[in-house]
Amino acid sequence: MGQRKLRIRKNVAGKLLIILAILLIFAAVCMAVVYMRYHPGTIHQGNNRYSIGNYSIEKLGLSPIDKIIGKAEGMEGKYDIAYFEASVDQKGNVETFKVSVNAYINDEYAGTARLDYSNHQLTYTAPEITTNMLVYEYDENASYAYLNDCFKKIPLKEQIAQAGLERNVVRYQPKTQLEEGTPIYDGRSSTDFAVLSEEEYQAGNAGISDGNTNVVIRLYNGTGLVTGTQYLYVFQPADESTAVGNDFVYMEGDYVINHGIMKVTRNFGKDWINVDITAEQIEESLAFSPDQMSFMPESIFISGDETLPIALLCGTSPKIKLLSRGSSEWKTITLPEPENQMLIEYRKGFTKRAIGFVIPEIGYCALGTDWSMGSGEAKLIYFTHDGGNTWTESAFPLQNSSTTLVDMNMADENTAVVSVMKRGTDAYPTIYLTTDGGTSWEVTEISFAGLGIEIQYLGDIIDFTSENGVFSITFGQENDGTRTATYESSDNGKSWTLSGTGKATVHTVG
Repeated sequence: MGQRKLRIRKNVAGKLLIILAILLIFAAVCMAVVYMRYHPGTIHQGNNRYSIGNYSIEKLGLSPIDKIIGKAEGMEGKYDIAYFEASVDQKGNVETFKVSVNAYINDEYAGTARLDYSNHQLTYTAPEITTNMLVYEYDENASYAYLNDCFKKIPLKEQIAQAGLERNVVRYQPKTQLEEGTPIYDGRSSTDFAVLSEEEYQAGNAGISDGNTNVVIRLYNGTGLVTGTQYLYVFQPADESTAVGNDFVYMEGDYVINHGIMKVTRNFGKDWINVDITAEQIEESLAFSPDQMSFMPESIFISGDETLPIALLCGTSPKIKLLSRGSSEWKTITLPEPENQMLIEYRKGFTKRAIGFVIPEIGYCALGTDWSMGSGEAKLIYFTHDGGNTWTESAFPLQNSSTTLVDMNMADENTAVVSVMKRGTDAYPTIYLTTDGGTSWEVTEISFAGLGIEIQYLGDIIDFTSENGVFSITFGQENDGTRTATYESSDNGKSWTLSGTGKATVHTVG
């Protein structure tokens, strides 16, 4: 009887173990199903169920973001961070986030991808080429590996407790320049960040910006970047050579126009110079541009070389606004009356404009009209040898024809080129060359055959140099595109060879 009861107990225990095992397997399967439901193997374009779990930025940095990107469609190559913002709780755990990344395949920009996460919902937009005219290059200062370390160095939980913000948002955007004197947590010489009260931080106890910041991570309330309490963590760039200004937004030499005020920069927007120009002159100048929102690209000269003047052509009957090296006073220069009597008689508007300097004393200016029945068109070429104070007209051979001026450039005090485009559908320019300072001009034959349909309308002369007996000329697409083509000549312009194609950033409005 006792043995029978023991067998029954063993059978019951065995059955219970089997049931328990089945339940455990069932629970594991359910957990796996739930996990797979919120942690899919592939992130597809559009909406995805996803759970980031207990994601502490201070502990994990950007590794959960990197894990997601590794699963995302179209993200096979490397990437850098174009924008990151996360809403976090009092413990520094992420609740929602938005991130944009620039994707690169074989070192070529493949587009910008976007991720938006909230309430177990991840919305993914696969890489797509943006419509602006900026040229993207991989940025070590925005790389995952570098920024991942930066985020983990911030004592986020402790600072949140001290900050007392209504909402806690962590934000990163590349190329951030902070105004000189702004309170910061300066981590460029030390990565051991203090935890300060708002009063201590605003007093500059953790550091003050010298205006040369570049890598900045921001803790703030998420509503305003100018007003309101914010804590700015500044880091030593991974690549010092690219940590200048904001080349995601501006060219090295660029300008902005806002409410009738124009400013120029020589260093990607780090510093700005007010232009002595009226709102009326700006409006008149914009009227000649196809979009009527920006200056014609050749009509403004801003070089990163601070020894060269800044110059622009403005107004209906264009005058030169000139800022010489070492000066803070703008000059207004009136060009000599043209020798072409047709221009005086018809008073045709100069819709084509170009200006620039090759050395501080030597510069050029080109003006051209549109074509019209009966009078054709006209071109004016000027040179200066005294830094832009006085200008002398050069007799250009092609007048009253069906070709219009596009651009001009100089390699040295004697060598210059002018590009013209025939009226109609020509996709490539005709180039005139002078090697005697404008005394004589000759057509120089450049074959644009084989460039491909995407590299057409190359009228803009981005660069023209003469070194060791070799001319090099780079053509661009003005504000209509970023494609470039470079040609070289070793026989004073008698023959040219394509040396390469590429891309160049152009001015964008906004």
